[in-house]
Amino acid sequence: MIYEIKLKQLMPLLDEAVEMVSHYKGGYSNEFLGAENFTIALYEAINDLKRGDFSVFKKLWCWFAPTCDWDDFVNEPAGTILSNKIYEILNELRKDSGDFNFSSSNP
Repeated sequence: MIYEIKLKQLMPLLDEAVEMVSHYKGGYSNEFLGAENFTIALYEAINDLKRGDFSVFKKLWCWFAPTCDWDDFVNEPAGTILSNKIYEILNELRKDSGDFNFSSSNP
């Protein structure tokens, strides 16, 4: 029950995130050469999640962690607020469930 509530809270935030990052160009992060590549990967991960592929939670958790990929491309107050909300929900899911292949030492 709590899982479903958290997932329903997460999905519109992720849709908002892909829309926001799609307006950025260039840059780089630890994993991506350009905001365009990050946008594509985020869009694909969201679609995978919508199809029930929960293995993407690990990827999303890493991308939205403070000072990680999201922050490398979207460095504005609204983006920080959004990523903090997303990361908080992902972190709760990480702590609450072993279903997403998370471990405490290796996100």
